Amino acid sequence: MLRVECIDELRSLDSIKNEWNRLSMGMTMRRPSWLMSWWEAYHESYRLCVLVARSEDNQVRGMMLLAKTKNILTGSTLVFMGSGKVCSDEQGILCERGYGMAVADAFANWLTSSSECKPWDNLNLDGIRSTDRVMHRFGQTLCSKTQGIITYRPSPYCWKASLEGGMETYFSRLSKRARKILQNASTEFKTGRSQFHVAQSLDEAQLLLPQISRIHQLRWKERGIDGCFTEKKFTTFLEKATAALWDDPCTLQQDVSNGIGLTLGNRVHIATLQISGQTAAGAICFRDRNSLSVYLTGMNPEFADSKPGWQLLYGCIGHAISLQCDSIDFLRGDEEYKRRLGATPSMQQRWVVPSRRWLSKLRVATYLAASEVKSWWQTPTIATATTSATPTANSTDRT
Repeated sequence: MLRVECIDELRSLDSIKNEWNRLSMGMTMRRPSWLMSWWEAYHESYRLCVLVARSEDNQVRGMMLLAKTKNILTGSTLVFMGSGKVCSDEQGILCERGYGMAVADAFANWLTSSSECKPWDNLNLDGIRSTDRVMHRFGQTLCSKTQGIITYRPSPYCWKASLEGGMETYFSRLSKRARKILQNASTEFKTGRSQFHVAQSLDEAQLLLPQISRIHQLRWKERGIDGCFTEKKFTTFLEKATAALWDDPCTLQQDVSNGIGLTLGNRVHIATLQISGQTAAGAICFRDRNSLSVYLTGMNPEFADSKPGWQLLYGCIGHAISLQCDSIDFLRGDEEYKRRLGATPSMQQRWVVPSRRWLSKLRVATYLAASEVKSWWQTPTIATATTSATPTANSTDRT
């Protein structure tokens, strides 16, 4: 038997931070340091609605980190914390091993049956891996209770490349063209014209963030697109997340149930590429267990002829290998360079689920129809490509 409670106050959520960290299994985008930074930046638009499952001995066995927002079209919507511009990947239910199915059922039953649950119109959940068995169990139970269906909308793929065996082995897996591009980047480093640097202190990292923000915006402005840094809340999120992650060291969990692990060092890695003494590119990365994730990159278009993006990625790959990571994760976004760098895709989905009320079902149907029209009108080629089993070139706002 599991008892579900809903936390809607920050103080109550903070009181179970240790349990939250334990259930995150070391994944940065599921940890308090990441999601509480999102909350601090975006809380004006949301209300907390975090579900917690406890066993009979009052131990926390599962969490579903939700927030509620309201919209004229969709009504009251439940989303994952970390949604929106922040684009958190691999979201879902946090649970202890052996409790997955029970926690999924408990949360679905509570959302549809509990007198304590305030009315909601739909769940709009992004960043769900198509292979997430716990979330699929949650969806099945929820649909059986609401007599509804889940609309599965494809999100950009997530891409990860193996670094096992070191740089030489990694190079051997690449195409001839990709090897040549990275070898040219290596030559630039060897001559001293280009330098890759990773911040060694929080103060230095905070000094580098505005540089990365500036060149990121230059790139998108050149294309006539508003980048994510045009939103002040996103800048606030990154500043807070950098500070929080710096104090949240990465641990390689050896025994997750008992919290025993090996500390691997800093979780956040802020890097820049200097060409002839000027900042040509930058990256915001973080370490998840034995993988380095490249969350956001920026390139100064003034240095386009020097291919600073490729040089930056070569530096990130070398840095990951120096940390003894066995993979580099390029996260979401179907940019062609990820395939060239030997990364393999994992499918993510956005789920839209109406509540049992007829008005909610109408609202969701209207929202989905409007989204399809908008997608068709603005980016018909991308909308078609994302439904294909083969990933195609695409781009996300944060990159």
